[in-house]
Amino acid sequence: MAAASTQRHLLKILHRRIGDLAFFHCASTEQRNARPFDEIPHKKGYPLIGTSIETVQNIDSIHTFIWNRYKTLGPIFREKTVSFDMVYIGSEMAVEQLLRQESKYPQRTCLVPWTQYVIDAGEAFGVSLANHEDWYRIRRVVKRLVLNFNFIHKYTSDFNEVSRDFLDRLEHVRTEDNRITGLDTELFHWALESVCSLLLSRRLGCLSDKPDPELEQFIDAVFGMFRATGKVLYYPPWFTKTFLPSKWNEFKSAFDTIFRIARKYVDEKVEERMTNVTNEEPGFLDHLLSDDRMTRLEVYATLVELMAGAVDTTANVVQMILYELSRNPRVQQKLYDEVTGVVPEGEFPSAAQLQNMPYLKAVIKETLRLTPIVHHVVRDLEKDMIILGYHVPAKTTVVVPLFVFGRQLSLFDDPETFRPERWLRGTINQDKESRKPYLAFGFGTRMCIGRRVAELKIQVLIAQMVSRYKIEPVTMDPVVLKTELTLIPSEPINIRLIDRK
Repeated sequence: MAAASTQRHLLKILHRRIGDLAFFHCASTEQRNARPFDEIPHKKGYPLIGTSIETVQNIDSIHTFIWNRYKTLGPIFREKTVSFDMVYIGSEMAVEQLLRQESKYPQRTCLVPWTQYVIDAGEAFGVSLANHEDWYRIRRVVKRLVLNFNFIHKYTSDFNEVSRDFLDRLEHVRTEDNRITGLDTELFHWALESVCSLLLSRRLGCLSDKPDPELEQFIDAVFGMFRATGKVLYYPPWFTKTFLPSKWNEFKSAFDTIFRIARKYVDEKVEERMTNVTNEEPGFLDHLLSDDRMTRLEVYATLVELMAGAVDTTANVVQMILYELSRNPRVQQKLYDEVTGVVPEGEFPSAAQLQNMPYLKAVIKETLRLTPIVHHVVRDLEKDMIILGYHVPAKTTVVVPLFVFGRQLSLFDDPETFRPERWLRGTINQDKESRKPYLAFGFGTRMCIGRRVAELKIQVLIAQMVSRYKIEPVTMDPVVLKTELTLIPSEPINIRLIDRK
């Protein structure tokens, strides 16, 4: 028995090495035959500034701008402006080639204003902004928590409590005709309260009618940080500071407040750990503070980055899920039947029960296919690569536009239709589509580190909502999306919540 197992193991190693040799042989052949970088399809722009004017004119709809480029130029093309020279890839094969050739420390293009703020303020880089060995070291500490199913699932009850309180709050803001106005703001508060219940092991009171004044500052700063980033993102920091100082000061002020209050929360936890002896199981922040692989500044930075990355994104994902459910009563009924068939009446979904809700997960995936909140995945190449037969040199920025990727006819039948069934196994078409890559949270070792936290929060809230309410649209007009730092509705989604009983 042991000998057979050893033999199978050796055969696997042999097959893998043969595969690697074949890959490197093909790679060397590809390198010899690769077409030069300058031949990658592109639209000719102006000297020095490239297509900057056209890009600025479409700044609020970059997702459709790039989609039109793809339809005109094909699955790989260059876009050169005064600030960027990027290669866009929009096919499954191109993404596979990029992933296969990635190094141990894939470099994600930094958000330049965020990076400049950290440098100016003398702060550290956290798990999202760090690169190279620092990123790898910090990620190893963080991922053993937030990518650990057992650790994350312990917070299911906390997320259920926050979601219950959120739905109770909606009862007070619901109008006489059952409309919810200001849904985006309400969901933002839910998302911040949820993620802080995990990161800080405490409730902040974001859902209170009268939150603490300092908390209000924190909420406003986190909310404003995304909006302010969008105003300075496409200019070099020196240009913004010199010619658009009010925009830079707005951006800087938001981050100053976030860091100041996050630092306070961390320091309070440190003092608590020093003065109190408790039998409570250590939470996320306890684990970070007890791990000597991270400095205190890196703990501050990681906390801020995880908060920033987990609030606006998940709030807008839920907003778009509710939009799709309101317009697709068949999907909503099927989801309701699944949730109520698994969770007994009067109870909240447990982690184990959520695992038995494949249609709920499919609804989330399908929403993110059509409306990828993080609308592109970016890499700065550390080495030369061959992608779709073209030589792409090191230091080039390569972009996977997820809005484009989710609309590929080669990947998805009838791609403009909201059909969660495509992510389930069953029929021939479903089997084909359910095996397609799901890129909403990125890919490879730099995949979004908060993916499991985000998915759990969303699953809990949606399961509670469809059990409690029938979700109806206020209007059937299609949503208009706009590109800021994330892909969001240009106007808040308006829905009606009708009591089930």
